[in-house]
Amino acid sequence: MDRELARRFLERYRRYVWVVASIVVNLLVFAGSVYMLLVYDSVLPSRSEPTLYGLFAMLVLIYLLQGALQTIRSEALLSLANGVHRDLLEPVHHAAVTRSLHAQRESEGLQLTRDLDQVHTYLTSTGPVAIIDLPWAVLFLAVLAALHWSLGLTRLVGTGILAGLAWWTRVRTH
Repeated sequence: MDRELARRFLERYRRYVWVVASIVVNLLVFAGSVYMLLVYDSVLPSRSEPTLYGLFAMLVLIYLLQGALQTIRSEALLSLANGVHRDLLEPVHHAAVTRSLHAQRESEGLQLTRDLDQVHTYLTSTGPVAIIDLPWAVLFLAVLAALHWSLGLTRLVGTGILAGLAWWTRVRTH
């Protein structure tokens, strides 16, 4: 039963997962760095204003595309979360009622419903996107280092600082 349910979810929501994991969204992150590189390499030495305006127009279009794709990505996650919630609501409700009848406590059954709501909330948050985008961090670091060693070093130091702050915060909250 569990494998059948997992297979059915994967078949039904495969198109949403592809949108969420879109390569294009991750590649558009480089737009600002490439723009600045082109400005420093092409525009400043030649003092060409038309080139600057053209590059700026392309950057604006890329950022608009990135915003549209992020919106699509968010809508896809919302559709996925709503679909999973809709598909699991009846089995979870049945299990909650059954558990409440056997345990003679209503709170036992309500916990299952709360857990389903937690899954829905997580799927609509930025958590799944962060997990999907995590492998791209290594590629971004490599590309930035290839563009210029100082960009790669700055990114590496910044990543180290953020990881250290996350670890410190985790230790302090425990």
